[in-house]
Formats: sequence, structure tokens, C-alpha cells
Amino acid sequence: MFSRPGYRRLWAARTASAWGDAFATVALSLLVLDRTGSDVGVAGVVAAEIVPVLLLAPFAGVVVDRLSPVRVMVAADLARVVLAAVLPLVADSVPAIYAVAFGLSAASVFFNPAAGAVLPALVDEEELIAANSGIWTAAVLSQIVLAPAAGAVVAWVGYGPAFWINAASFAASAAVLARLRPARPPGAGGTRAGWWHQAREGVAVRPV
Repeated sequence: MFSRPGYRRLWAARTASAWGDAFATVALSLLVLDRTGSDVGVAGVVAAEIVPVLLLAPFAGVVVDRLSPVRVMVAADLARVVLAAVLPLVADSVPAIYAVAFGLSAASVFFNPAAGAVLPALVDEEELIAANSGIWTAAVLSQIVLAPAAGAVVAWVGYGPAFWINAASFAASAAVLARLRPARPPGAGGTRAGWWHQAREGVAVRPV
């Protein structure tokens, strides 16, 4: 698959995005713990990251179906660039930290299905399993490596540079994706129902 330029771009972008997600999760938790000194405060970050998944996942699929998946991914990355870059400016406010955590998670909710939707347009059908495996292996390794690395960066240089590094990872992903040109239109074909009807269907089929 790596012989295909489109797949290489998607793999690189998703890996950079996974770096950003892993880095943000650890740095946000450490920041809230530092500001509140409470395990409950850290639980609030987890809740702020889970709520967007519960609320927005059904609608994310509809958006990806209606719009260009590449544009959705770029928009999600750019939103995360802004949120991560602004966070050091509001780091003294715990509610603001929760709001940023919510926003970062919400952007990821749209990014991930868009990436999944565009993959079949970049590789042949018989390559899909291996292509997905390559992307998710990189994501898992990112979690393993960057969790301790994020803690080390925070300890060495502080929260501001840590979140700017975080923003840079999302910016790199957006830059790579901006030049992604799928060989085939993702999700082409079929008559689409209305937005609300599709969102209700998404809720109905979402695993419990």
C-alpha cells in the first residue's frame, strides 16, 4: 500500500493526528491535576472527551456522507490547531480547559469517520484490511510511545510548549491532507435521505 501516494498521505496524516490526540489527552489530564489537585478534576477531562462522542457520532457520519471527507479532515485538524494553540492562554481556567478538551474530542469525532470513508478510494478492495491494519498499528504505537513522552515534555518545558507541539502535529496532518486527491470519489452512489433521518439511523445502529 505504501507504494500508493494517496495512502502514504492518509497514513502520515492519521499518524500525526494520533500523536496529537495522545499528547493532548495526557497533557490535559496533567494540567487539570496541577490546577485542581483532584482526581475528580481529571475525571472531568475524561467526561469532556466522552460527551462529544455520545452526542456527535451519529451526525458525524452524516456530515462525512454529505461533504468531502478530505475537507472534513482538514477542517477538523485546523480546529484542533486553534484549540491546542489557544489552550496555554486559558490554562488558569479549569472550565476553559474542559471546553478545549470537549472541542478537541468533537473534532476527532468528525476526523475519524472521514478518514475511514476516504480509505477505500485510495487502495484496492483486497488491500483494505492491510491498509487499515497499517493505520491502526501506527495509532496504537503512538499511544504507547507518546503517553510517557507527553509527561516528559510537560515536566521539562512546561504546558505552553507542550500544547504548541500538540498544535503543530495537527497542523502537519492538515498540510498533508490538503494535497490528498482520492483516485475515486469516496462513498459515491445511492440516494441519500435527509440529514435528520440519517442521524436517527446512525443512533439506531450504533453499538451499545
